[in-house]
Amino acid sequence: MKRQDLRKYAFLITFGRSISFDSPEEALANFLETFRDDYEKENGKFSKNNLEFVKDIIFGIHKNIEVIDETIVKYAKGYTLERISKVALAALRVSIYEILFREDIPNKVSVNEAVEIVKTYEGEETKKFVNGILGNMLRTEEK
Repeated sequence: MKRQDLRKYAFLITFGRSISFDSPEEALANFLETFRDDYEKENGKFSKNNLEFVKDIIFGIHKNIEVIDETIVKYAKGYTLERISKVALAALRVSIYEILFREDIPNKVSVNEAVEIVKTYEGEETKKFVNGILGNMLRTEEK
């Protein structure tokens, strides 16, 4: 299974947590129980390494949520977390987690995947919003 698919899986679980307020363990278990068969038909078998990648993102976001959310607010000038759509927020959390805490994933990949995800679920305006926040973050952090 491609990391792109796994990242989407992590995004969907992160998005679900923003609605249900489940723990990371509950959210992962619920998602696997509900969607695993359909997801595997579409994307291939879920290996142990695949599951570890998804778990790292989900649990990493949970563990580092304050830093991640502070980063979002810092670069989403004029927006509070409550004002950002749940889709954009989940995509931003996944991407910023990867940028800040995963050295094995190029920043460009994390940004591109977040933009593609929001384009799929919300459209052009949200895509521009997410791309702007992440681009601003990377330009500022590189200085």
